Amino acid sequence: MLRLIGGLLIVLCALVPAVALADAVASTGNATSITQTSAELHGVIDPTYSDNAWTFEYSTAPDFSVNPQVTHPQAAGSGTQAVSAAVSGLKPNTTYYYRVAVYWQSGTGSPSYRMGNTVSFTTLSPPPKESVGRVTVSGSALAVRHGSALVKMRCGYGAAKKSLCLSKLTLTAPIGRHHARVTCGTGKFGAWAPAAQTVKIPLAKPCLAALRAARRHRLKATLHAVFLGAQPLSRAVTLRG
Repeated sequence: MLRLIGGLLIVLCALVPAVALADAVASTGNATSITQTSAELHGVIDPTYSDNAWTFEYSTAPDFSVNPQVTHPQAAGSGTQAVSAAVSGLKPNTTYYYRVAVYWQSGTGSPSYRMGNTVSFTTLSPPPKESVGRVTVSGSALAVRHGSALVKMRCGYGAAKKSLCLSKLTLTAPIGRHHARVTCGTGKFGAWAPAAQTVKIPLAKPCLAALRAARRHRLKATLHAVFLGAQPLSRAVTLRG
């Protein structure tokens, strides 16, 4: 079928009978540059007439019955040529069907057209939701084993299913009689909710020396956790050797 938009003739196949020359070409190609909300459509056309135009029709239904859209029609000369059009405003994780269309004015004054084959593509899924992770530390004490502190991390809240927790952990503790502070070590953590993971934080030598010198092998420290898309978290902990 046809629709006049801004003085331009748009192909809408349901209302106009197809009349095309035997040698007219409309071949739909594969989509490229697919993102969550956009894609680039490709095709090859040869309508045999010089006063012609081409466009792409796309929809979420294979028969183009659901909210069909068309790209802005473009004029094209005669001869076989590759055509492409960028489409945007698509829905993430959605399958779209599209085809190239070439059309021209016939001798009767009615438009003639040829539709290409239907091709589909699926837009990318949105990234996982960012969430604040939880630090699970029994008794606020981190046991030091083989020069490293172990921290149990759990990503997300409750039964969250698609949260991704990416964090960087840093332990700091006072050292020496002047209470200077030293960075004991860092560890990285990443997991899908609600999975738990034990993060190993190798401790620096000055921190281990202070830990050995501490009474009953305990050293007050602070655990800093920086999470993707969330406020940094700090928690007082005890290093226990």
